[in-house]
Amino acid sequence: MYRADGEAFGLHVVGRDVTERKRAGERQQLLISELNHRVKNTLAIIQALAQQSFKGVLPPDTERASFEARLATLAAAHNLLTRQSWESVSLEDVVQTAVGAVCGAEAQRHRTEGPEVTLTPQVAVSIAMVFHELCTNAVKYGALSTGRGTVTTRWEIGRTQGEPRLKLHWIEEGGPPVVPPERKGFGTRMIQRALAADLDAQVELDFRRDGLICRLDAPLPGVAA
Repeated sequence: MYRADGEAFGLHVVGRDVTERKRAGERQQLLISELNHRVKNTLAIIQALAQQSFKGVLPPDTERASFEARLATLAAAHNLLTRQSWESVSLEDVVQTAVGAVCGAEAQRHRTEGPEVTLTPQVAVSIAMVFHELCTNAVKYGALSTGRGTVTTRWEIGRTQGEPRLKLHWIEEGGPPVVPPERKGFGTRMIQRALAADLDAQVELDFRRDGLICRLDAPLPGVAA
């Protein structure tokens, strides 16, 4: 401040707290980084689905239908995660969403048994895509290809060497006799490799004559009871 003759006689200071503005900027940058990470992961999944779906082995219409069905399951998983603000999501919801997207009316012959378990977004997407392949196989060739077959997805929390683990079983019953495949298709490779990579899981496909059983044994980091 100045007198009439121009001589300074005081100092006026205005203070503003920018803490919240700084925090908001940090949150925005975190969200942008997270969105970038999710987009890259989603594009990588779509690229893998396209590469495996369009190999020229099957008629073009069949390959396109297979690709579109896998995209629909991926979209359903993303919708579920969006409703949960891309935070933890229930294993029950992931399984039911994937089964409903593939099986339609036949989903009523699928039941779940297990305690409440939550999954991180990346693990949820991986499990949804694996259930897409299991459901597709069940509808085409397995228990859901006949009017009397059923499928049960059962899970529990166990311990191995003192460490908590998710133990999940997909069990088909009442379908046509199962014949083990002569070679591994994309669905089998996805089930065994995707879960093994994303969950550090042990995965076993048991092509027993009475019905396919898929067994999953995964550590709890990435999932929580």
